[in-house]
Amino acid sequence: MVHDVTFHDLRHDFAHRARAAGWTIEEVAYYLGHVTKKGTLAIHTTARYLQVSRDHVREKLRLISG
Repeated sequence: MVHDVTFHDLRHDFAHRARAAGWTIEEVAYYLGHVTKKGTLAIHTTARYLQVSRDHVREKLRLISG
């Protein structure tokens, strides 16, 4: 059972999975609707979605340390 998962969490997960699948940051930005008022891609917003959390790093370390 999954608890405390928000729509925002799913957007972050999608962004990470899309990058892992080879999408460019521009493609992710476009798909997520990260666009400025002028109509250009807001890459800085997308970059925040792609930052790695401490919990994520801890989990990866746990997996390799056995």
